[in-house]
Amino acid sequence: METYLITIAIGPVQSLIEAARRTRDLWTGSWILSECAKAAAKSLHESQPHNDDDEHSSCLIFPNPENPKRDLEDKGFDDEYANISNVIRAQIQAKDHKEVTCIAEQAKQAAQKRLYDIGQEALDNAKGLPLQEALWTSQIDNILETFAVWVKIEDNQYQSASKRLKALLLARKNSHNFANPLPPDGYRHRPKSSLDGAAESVIELHQRKGHEKQDRSKPSLYYKRRLGLANKEELDALGVMKRLSGKVEQFTPYPRICADDWLETLTTDQQNKLSECFIPFAKNWDEQTEGERVSTRVKGNKRIYDTLPFDGELLYDFRLQNAKGETGISDEEKNAFDTLAEILRDIDSAPVPYGVILKADGDHMGKLFGKAKDATQSRAISRGLHQLASDVRELVREHRGHAVYAGGDDILALLPLMHAIPCALALSTAFKNQMLKIIDKHDLQLDNPPSLSVGLAIGHFMQPLGHLRARAVRAEKLAKGDHLPKDQQRNSLGICLGLRSGPEVNWRCRWDDTESISALVAMLKAYRPSSSELSSRAGFAIRSIAIQFAWSKKADETISAMQQAELIRLLDNLKQKGGEEAISEDMIARLKQQAQHAGLASLADQLIIARWLSAKSQSDLGAME
Repeated sequence: METYLITIAIGPVQSLIEAARRTRDLWTGSWILSECAKAAAKSLHESQPHNDDDEHSSCLIFPNPENPKRDLEDKGFDDEYANISNVIRAQIQAKDHKEVTCIAEQAKQAAQKRLYDIGQEALDNAKGLPLQEALWTSQIDNILETFAVWVKIEDNQYQSASKRLKALLLARKNSHNFANPLPPDGYRHRPKSSLDGAAESVIELHQRKGHEKQDRSKPSLYYKRRLGLANKEELDALGVMKRLSGKVEQFTPYPRICADDWLETLTTDQQNKLSECFIPFAKNWDEQTEGERVSTRVKGNKRIYDTLPFDGELLYDFRLQNAKGETGISDEEKNAFDTLAEILRDIDSAPVPYGVILKADGDHMGKLFGKAKDATQSRAISRGLHQLASDVRELVREHRGHAVYAGGDDILALLPLMHAIPCALALSTAFKNQMLKIIDKHDLQLDNPPSLSVGLAIGHFMQPLGHLRARAVRAEKLAKGDHLPKDQQRNSLGICLGLRSGPEVNWRCRWDDTESISALVAMLKAYRPSSSELSSRAGFAIRSIAIQFAWSKKADETISAMQQAELIRLLDNLKQKGGEEAISEDMIARLKQQAQHAGLASLADQLIIARWLSAKSQSDLGAME
């Protein structure tokens, strides 16, 4: 028998995760990918001799679950477990390449079967919704892209084999199949999916079988509520799976995340009154009537959102008015709409409609795995990452957020504005400490220990989740800093603020730049409603100086003498929010110091972003929104 290293990569990430318009699309896409990867990992595990009572007998390197028989079982959606990465590695025994080919093919088939099973569960949840079955089957057959590569370990040269395997996987991905399977005859001119425009819609806009077809621009209330459809929105098979898989109560909608800080400012009586208003919206309607729910309950994430355990979209007046205008709503709902509107008028404030998507990725992880001398050390690293993934969910939860994906060194989470920076700091510290433990325990020599680059995307909840996730990807790339000199790359925080009424604002800072991190934390405190030491004008006024006097700055200067003089003049005249008191001397000194340290343009962007991250209510943003 020969010893082989094998890697199986499952995708595509673009359609499985990034194609999303609603929060549930993002959740279920991540879960589907993880489930398919888990099935492939289970197949590899079962292809080799093993003892289920001995955790060290598994061939798996990553993932490396503590109990493969239990942890790799097919499960329904559960947001309490760490996700399985879409790249699986194992060290296996086989007679020759032909046997390895069979093992790899079995793993691919296991992933595909898991996808079929999830699709069937979605069909079972469809409850009679008319779908194009032939088109559905054709699309399910072509969703997954699965690549498998392997190398023989010669003369116990594990590190060398690992390096060749990594290069081989990259080459295989770059030469993937460019097939574009056509839909069955008769389905080639159907509308495309609204999630990514890649495949034809499988839904038919009937109310029920036997009813007349409806205008495609105005889908029936039944479809709108059951599938979460907007006008003219279409879904392919994967889109339907995303909308109908799992238990809807476990997904925390982005609007509920956005409203969390605001809800915490209300009295217990106000919170209870709001919750009572949402009960009629979340009731299951009788199966013979058209429609299902206006709002959904929120029971996931260990129920930390029980202050208002519902989708928070109706807390925003413009969404409330749209919902009231729908045709076909019940009398009970009409009364509940009016009551909710009255309570919100009495509260006399509205939640901020912005939230944060956090996307983080470990730095130098390839180098860390490359230092492993054998599969045992690789498994130890993988086990440490798996433990970290479990801790990540709790850390995010402590900061009032909900982790969508936690796969060790890869994290995706939703957070309220005010908790985003503290959560990012906590994740960075936890990741660094866990990696140092692994390095010290196994005596791995690394010039640059792994760190965590964190991207924060700030966006309005009315933007499609796919666009918000794309912004999070840009924020993560900003943090990685590949466009910068090597000594400034990685180990950083990148923030992208997307305004509905203006250009994107970007800011980056390394985690070891304690001066800038400290200044950011001070700005967040100064912008809080309880302090109001800084006005919304500060950042834009400083940006104006940076642009107006950019000509005066030499290439080797952080800030020119003229810019500094203008900054001093501005700060002496700036008042606190409300325009009555001057900014404190401590804050003036900190802003001057940060300008010298990072430059005026960076300071301006830092202030604008801090202003947004400190908001709880719509009024906190003022005219900026």
